[in-house]
Amino acid sequence: MNKNNVIKIISGSKGQFPIKLGIVPNRLAVSIYLHYVPVGGKTVPCWSYVSDGFLSLKQKEIVFTLQSQEGEDTTKFPSQPLQLFLLLYKYATQKSIHAGDVIKLGEKGLFGFPALACTFPLVEIPNAPFTRPTLSAILLTKDEFLAAHTYGLTRVISRLGFEQKRYPCLAANARGRKSINWQPIVQKSQLKNIPRTPVKQASVYMFGGDQVVLNLPVAARTALANGLKKHPANKSLCLLLQLQPTHEGCLVWFAENNATEMHMKTNAAGESIAGSFILLEPGQTNDGASIYEDGYVMDFTPTHWQQFVDAVAAGQFLQIHGSDGGMDFILTWGDQPLFTGEESGDERTSSGNIFKKLLKKFKK
Repeated sequence: MNKNNVIKIISGSKGQFPIKLGIVPNRLAVSIYLHYVPVGGKTVPCWSYVSDGFLSLKQKEIVFTLQSQEGEDTTKFPSQPLQLFLLLYKYATQKSIHAGDVIKLGEKGLFGFPALACTFPLVEIPNAPFTRPTLSAILLTKDEFLAAHTYGLTRVISRLGFEQKRYPCLAANARGRKSINWQPIVQKSQLKNIPRTPVKQASVYMFGGDQVVLNLPVAARTALANGLKKHPANKSLCLLLQLQPTHEGCLVWFAENNATEMHMKTNAAGESIAGSFILLEPGQTNDGASIYEDGYVMDFTPTHWQQFVDAVAAGQFLQIHGSDGGMDFILTWGDQPLFTGEESGDERTSSGNIFKKLLKKFKK
């Protein structure tokens, strides 16, 4: 730790959780909880480090969950993550941290990981009286960091979750975790030859099995509208998008055999299946959306492409009906997507098998 910062126990005691530690006097504290988390089909003890201090910077607090190793004394939490919170706090004093951000951790990294990703909360902490907005921090390997930079964080998050059998992503960071092999995706993804631009807090998802919904934040309207006006009306454009807590599942692409899978919440019906991106294809002879790798593609005739460009510029709702077997396309704005994720019950669960069939039907 920085010699100017003194770690001080604010509450709790050694081996008795939660323990609250002062990291930056009167500015940043971290509470450490010991609890059990489902990981890869089994339940393991984990420590969750929860910040207290980012709210004063008008930002969300950070939760970092670390999986214990086999035989490790869980009464002795690793101290290395405390340095991470100091680094993030310094970063947050200069720049806002949002869901979807990927942050480099410097030369040494943390536990050998050079970067971390921020996403919406991934784990519940029992008996934690913590009600402030939070972000979860997930460590990334070098290859995962490069993949997130190239193809967007959602592609990385969804694949990590699928491998760990947990939606949407692994909830606990594991020391020594092996990286996913990204070379097949780097070599075979059709996105590599297409201009790509990330849009923060935006998402795309399949709704009801026959509609693809692009939800954009109002704050992105001006920049995206200006970009679309300059973009050639016969050239492809890819928007890299994010997962939202309301989504019931997401697409995962396996480049090795060009197979797309659905990664789902437990007992979900599949009414809202997110994609990592949407590929915009103007200048086509028919309109319609379909599944493409781990995202969606939307074909626009010239007339409807202009309608889309105008709708983005004006911040307006837009619906384009698909033809020739394509799904409908819908553009929505802000905090009112079509699907809210609030429904529950056995009826939704029983209808979920329908959506697995859609992969074959709509894949392009």
